[in-house]
Amino acid sequence: MESLIDIAGPILGDLGLAGIVIFALAAFVWFQTRRYMQLEDRHAQERKDSRNEAEAHLKEMQQLHREERNEWRVEQAKQADKATERMEAIARDVNRIIGGMR
Repeated sequence: MESLIDIAGPILGDLGLAGIVIFALAAFVWFQTRRYMQLEDRHAQERKDSRNEAEAHLKEMQQLHREERNEWRVEQAKQADKATERMEAIARDVNRIIGGMR
């Protein structure tokens, strides 16, 4: 791709001061357009990075929540086992007391 100066060189020689002004305006527009496109690309990349970070954070939070639920289930199972053992002990004691009364 030819640069702007290579394209405008012959035109500037033929048009004089008007050519310089036109070239300056064209160069200004060209550089501003390129700058805007670079800024837009950078912003698009930042949005993409931000989205990726948010997704990673969400996955991390989901994993932590999943682990917490598993811990809760294990803890509930332990408590249920303890309650069952206590009820069995109470039932044995009640049966022993009732059996001793007969």
